[in-house]
Amino acid sequence: MRYFFHVIGADQSIVDDDGTDFPSTELAIGYGTRVAVELGGDGEYDGCHVVIIGEGQKELARIPI
Repeated sequence: MRYFFHVIGADQSIVDDDGTDFPSTELAIGYGTRVAVELGGDGEYDGCHVVIIGEGQKELARIPI
């Protein structure tokens, strides 16, 4: 299944148009969590979230950065 990892905040948005294939939602959420931790290291994305979208545009998780 293809998952999309958007970075959403009050002042900025980064849209993942390509997505990434994962065999399960749990693995996609784990990846999204790692992305949030990495982005949180520099302070540029404070107040933002990594929003994981599954096929059919369903929001599956919203992970704070």
